[in-house]
Amino acid sequence: MRILLPYISQTGEKLGQSKNLTGGIEKHIHSIYDEFECIPFEVTVKEKSSFAFVQKKLKEAINKYKPDLIYNNYHQKSFMDFNTPILWHWHCVNGGSMQHLTLVHSFNKLKDDLTIVGVSNFQQHTYDSLSDRQGVGRVKFERILKPDYSLEQEVVEPTYDTSTIGRLEKQKDPLFASKIFKDCRIFTTTYEDEIKRAEHNPNSQKAITNYYYKYKDNVKNHFQGISYDETMKQLGEAKVFISTCEYESFGITALEALTRGVPCILCAATEAKSRPFWGTHASSELSPSSDYVKVILKDAPIEDYLNAFDELSKLDRKQIAKDTIEKHKKEDWKKSYEEVFSYTVEKFNKDKFILG
Repeated sequence: MRILLPYISQTGEKLGQSKNLTGGIEKHIHSIYDEFECIPFEVTVKEKSSFAFVQKKLKEAINKYKPDLIYNNYHQKSFMDFNTPILWHWHCVNGGSMQHLTLVHSFNKLKDDLTIVGVSNFQQHTYDSLSDRQGVGRVKFERILKPDYSLEQEVVEPTYDTSTIGRLEKQKDPLFASKIFKDCRIFTTTYEDEIKRAEHNPNSQKAITNYYYKYKDNVKNHFQGISYDETMKQLGEAKVFISTCEYESFGITALEALTRGVPCILCAATEAKSRPFWGTHASSELSPSSDYVKVILKDAPIEDYLNAFDELSKLDRKQIAKDTIEKHKKEDWKKSYEEVFSYTVEKFNKDKFILG
């Protein structure tokens, strides 16, 4: 099956050639590209906000390559009214009221011609809640597709206390970890790359600058823009990984940590208790055991973090890795995508069947 694979080139990188991944979606797109017959479709940062321009490029690519399927995971408005099966893999938790309304509108308009899938039950729950609050119909994901899988990695003895990984922005908030743990290695994108990512949005650039300069003089062991392989090597040397983003929909970095036998502290949202995601975190779904992760409110006392660290650092790292790899087998991951790819094409052709 030939798949047209759109991706955002955040800093000019080419799919399949970059050694420096800038986020979980980028890691996911590389996994899809590596495992399936894909036609890369690059969208630059400047292009992505021009729906009409992207749609024009898409039409040209469809006419040229005649793909069996479009696999889309970021950009809804440009993917309207194509005579080609489309699988939307939605990665956001919720992108705000307007984005949610757009998603609901698109789903209601095109639900007979496309397939929408999500990445976690946590994500589905947040969208259901947002739909109910706005009084609009729910978007029901037809299946939960995990963005990534686990492969056996070397489990090593830890050499330092904690690590975190994230883009250099307030939503991911990786520099927060330095407030909690003195012996913490923080792996982020570079300031320059984050500014480039947001070049279409001056307000976002200003927010990135404010966030960076708020912390930059007080953060030690901050590694910017090092290669993916080196980041993973050092991640495996931590006693505990801390996920500082409250609103992950899946959390590939948490999966990467658990695969290497590193247990996780997950920072949960401190919103009003009436919100469905209060006190919870999507990455807890990834763990094969609730013992391997600790969910802590982001504004909890430091003692809560330190107590969680003490408990987690005593666990059997090899057992964590073994259990995680068993739960997230590559062959199961690939089979689930093959099934949904086929289902999407069949559904588009009106020869529907029920997913197994």
